[in-house]
Amino acid sequence: MKLIIIGSGKMLINLINECKLYLNDIDIISVCNLAYNKTTTESTQIELDMMGIKTVDVNNKSINDVDLVVTINCAVILPSNIVNRTNIINVHIGILPKYRGNSANTWGIMNGEKYVGFTIHKMVDMLDAGDIYYVNKIPLERNQTYSDVYDKLMNSIVKDTPKVILDIYNGNITAKKQKGDYLYCTMFSKEMGQIRNFDVDSEYIFNLYRCMARPHGSGIYFYKNGITYETRKVIPGHDKGVCDYIGIPGKIVNVFDDMIWIKTRDNVILFGDIVDEVGNKVNVKETFKNGNKLDLE
Repeated sequence: MKLIIIGSGKMLINLINECKLYLNDIDIISVCNLAYNKTTTESTQIELDMMGIKTVDVNNKSINDVDLVVTINCAVILPSNIVNRTNIINVHIGILPKYRGNSANTWGIMNGEKYVGFTIHKMVDMLDAGDIYYVNKIPLERNQTYSDVYDKLMNSIVKDTPKVILDIYNGNITAKKQKGDYLYCTMFSKEMGQIRNFDVDSEYIFNLYRCMARPHGSGIYFYKNGITYETRKVIPGHDKGVCDYIGIPGKIVNVFDDMIWIKTRDNVILFGDIVDEVGNKVNVKETFKNGNKLDLE
């Protein structure tokens, strides 16, 4: 099988290594020049060179002379002339048909979904709209963050994809058309974790924490008197039995058990395990008082 894999970063490298182990008589040609981040592109190229993997530009005619093209962690939308003349299979990190676009799993968490996952589908002109070959859903409990299941998800992508590629190549999988409502997601950014507006529902902040919790996320931050604090433990007021009520968003309404209770639009949000700008643990009772207002926009 002649296979082109388009992508960048560690996921591309790991998938190539797994394909070499799982697929017999495989000739892999990689296209690794499709990432937003120049550093990622350059480091990927270095690793591919060390592996002896030949790389080509996406417009090279060799893209027409292979059995399958697979895209993974590909940050650039391929031009229509490439998509329309080539059998391209996309590994989408998100659950189709509902969540299309970037950061699909994180936006799924923000919307209260109980699963994260990935989809392998045929690429068409319309982004993430092609017929589906394979979907894998991983349960996400309410008390879990994306980081808790991230490694399991990434390992599943690398392990499952070569098997699906082989089934597609051998004609053992019939792709199914996408049906139902869908939405398009934009890139999740670390700036979203900089909380200066508490006039939002508590579930929004809680799910934001679940998306951005370390070690795989960049964390969430709040501010008081110009000082940046990171919270590494977040609990919504509903989970503590607090009923919805009207108040002033951004006000600290309680300091208890090493946590600060902050009024939100609908309820409260509890922040704990708080560290300062250099990562030192903060004494909550000495630093924050009832009635303090956090820095807002």
